[in-house]
Amino acid sequence: MYGSTELSIYRTPNTKPKGYESLKAFVEAKGCEIVFTNEAPPELSRHETLRITHQKAEPIPIEVVTRAHRWAHNRNYLHSFFRPMYQ
Repeated sequence: MYGSTELSIYRTPNTKPKGYESLKAFVEAKGCEIVFTNEAPPELSRHETLRITHQKAEPIPIEVVTRAHRWAHNRNYLHSFFRPMYQ
């Protein structure tokens, strides 16, 4: 997870992401961006994807990875540090 350039968190359908605003403020303060997108692997097509990337296409700072990873686990959200390749 260290050196990741992208982190995707898959929000369970019909749930409210508690603590999202504070996570977003932290992520953006560290030079990263956090966006909701409809890009998800086929088996998670009902989930909404929350993607975190660095604004300069660099690895995400470790403190951002750690906090976002913990945030996802505390909410039982699936997450991935790579983008699966599908044909």
